[in-house]
Amino acid sequence: MTLLELQNLKKYFATQKAVDDISLTVERGQIFGLLGPNGAGKTTLIRMITGIFYPDEGQIIFDGKKFDPINDVGQIGYMPEERGLYKKMKIGEQAMYLAQLKGLSKADALKKIKQWFIKFEMESWWSKKVEDLSKGMSQKLQFVTTVLHEPKLIILDEPFSGLDPVNSNLIKDEIFNLAKNGSTIIFSTHRMEQVEEICDHIALVNKGKKILDGTVKQVKQEFKENLYSVGIEQELSSITGVTPYEIVGQKNGLHILKINEGSTPNDVLQYLLNQRATIHSFNEILPSLNDIFIKLVEGTPAARQFQKKIWLIIKREYLTRVRKKTFIISTLLFPILWIALIFGMGYIAKESVQNLKIAVIDNSGYFSEERLNKQNAIDNSSTLIPETKNAEKIVADYKTNGYDGYIVIPAMSWKTGTDSLQLKSNKSYGSSSTATVEAKLNRIWNEIKNDSLQLDNEKQQILAASRITLKSKNIEDEKADVKTAEGIGYVSGLLIYLILLIYGSQVMMGVMEEKTNRIAEVIVSSVKPFQMMLGKILGIGLVALTQFFLWIAFVVIIYNVGKVSGAGGGMASQMIGGMQSMFGSVNVPLILFCFGFYFLAGFFFYASLYGAIGSAVNEDMREAQSLSFPITMLVIISIALMTPAIANPTSPIAVWASIIPISSPIVMMARIPFGVPNTVPWWQLGLSMALLVLSFIVTVWFAGKIYRTGILMYGKKPSWKEMLKWAFRKN
Repeated sequence: MTLLELQNLKKYFATQKAVDDISLTVERGQIFGLLGPNGAGKTTLIRMITGIFYPDEGQIIFDGKKFDPINDVGQIGYMPEERGLYKKMKIGEQAMYLAQLKGLSKADALKKIKQWFIKFEMESWWSKKVEDLSKGMSQKLQFVTTVLHEPKLIILDEPFSGLDPVNSNLIKDEIFNLAKNGSTIIFSTHRMEQVEEICDHIALVNKGKKILDGTVKQVKQEFKENLYSVGIEQELSSITGVTPYEIVGQKNGLHILKINEGSTPNDVLQYLLNQRATIHSFNEILPSLNDIFIKLVEGTPAARQFQKKIWLIIKREYLTRVRKKTFIISTLLFPILWIALIFGMGYIAKESVQNLKIAVIDNSGYFSEERLNKQNAIDNSSTLIPETKNAEKIVADYKTNGYDGYIVIPAMSWKTGTDSLQLKSNKSYGSSSTATVEAKLNRIWNEIKNDSLQLDNEKQQILAASRITLKSKNIEDEKADVKTAEGIGYVSGLLIYLILLIYGSQVMMGVMEEKTNRIAEVIVSSVKPFQMMLGKILGIGLVALTQFFLWIAFVVIIYNVGKVSGAGGGMASQMIGGMQSMFGSVNVPLILFCFGFYFLAGFFFYASLYGAIGSAVNEDMREAQSLSFPITMLVIISIALMTPAIANPTSPIAVWASIIPISSPIVMMARIPFGVPNTVPWWQLGLSMALLVLSFIVTVWFAGKIYRTGILMYGKKPSWKEMLKWAFRKN
């Protein structure tokens, strides 16, 4: 019975015909040799069989029905020529991961892997990393991951590459066993002696066309040249007369004869016997497949379970990252650095403020010694000393008298005062150092004015308390507060901005990992590009979310510990207290829901674009940075739009920037704290969310299309124009 039938397949790349009207039939249990020179179209043909490429014309019949790349790919095991395994991943975990991607349950996968590992003497490898294996050991692991889910069709591209003779025989025996047990095998190699030994049927492809198809025996018979080797005691050249053969050479002591047209092997034997020749052997020489291959191509140029698979990819992306030491270190290091920043800045600020000793030369008569001493007693962070008698001496050399500087107060009226006084010294002091000196002088001056106006303490308190302030009040939304909204808007926008840049680039690096590890073809032959891209984005997004929530938890824990111990009265308490006050004046459930939505949806939207870049570039980070620059600029532009949106949340630029998906994650979160539904109507919020979700789906599809083509390209730098062509090319 037929398992696989290719009907008039065609595949084009630009103007080149990679596969040109090829038809093939592969029977169940058959070992089918697919041969051809480099660039003949073999790899493209295999990629169509595995669902990596779609044919431009023709169709594939698999197991009696039209080939379904989504459901049927689980029945195919593919071992590509370019080996691909995650180098940093442990061998046992990697085998489990790939087996489950092919549809095996965890229990079945573990059972079958153990059976194969025992058979191949690989039990001790379970906890080793791929990077620690030799090429031959990696080859055995790749073979196991290809066949352990017992696929109906197994495709092996150069399976013996890098293996020693012992392991080559081991793999060869297993190929025969698999075929004997009902598996159908397509075997592609350049080593014709292996084809002759292993294959039942072969097809030869050249320049995209099938030029040979048949059993090994049929092909050899078709290309035989009537050559025979004869073992004979006499020298054939001594036999004279008309012979039914032509002597063409000698090899290993045997004469090589070519039988003349019209003659038969029996005619030759009869002729030699009539010549009284003693014949020891007489064998037909059939051409080797290698000879046939060279003859035919000489002169040519060398050339389904959808959710489960996504979950497996998410799980792999998430666990491989959170288990890394760098994740643990960065997660723990952030709150430590945060504490160091808060308390360190306070300590540095405190230590950097200089306790100034200033000489005050008063010519106004207002700044008496009594008043200066009173202020020094209130605040000892600076010292003001009256110097009237020694004024000239102080001005000439204040340092000798132990001062850091001096202030000359001119004669003036309490009604007019003076625009400014000058603290004179031979060096400049910062505002934090001079602020206490200025505060003392202003308190003395206020006291002088109050005394001159004969204002008692009661009147002074009335003047101090009596102020007019203007505050915006939303009569429709009593909880809306401008300052709170501005604070939440800035914090939310900046957090989303940082997450997009940090973890978006991680998605790009994660996709580049498939290419650098040469595992792309294995993965894409197991899952659809959309699934692969979606799984990566969601997995890495969960890593970002995990780290973000851990950081929040650490901050809250540190605050509460400090509060209980009585050491939490500094900047940390003010920050947490400020946050509690802010959340007390807004719709907390709505803010948190919208932040979570825009945080995740915005990340997913941009991460899919970064993923498209990762699948298109090679290992050169400069190339990746060049292509990702436009995406980074979109994020920066969104931050720039956030400021005018906070200044006027109902302006046209704020409204449209909060609806358009490229900027809505940042700008909408800057508008929402001002109030919903008054400042932000429900229809605007709903439309913004719907467009962002739709855009995420489209960008994942877009990235998946680029992934399908770009992930298989090495050594070529694509442009954005070329990537767009990949995305909109028909399957």
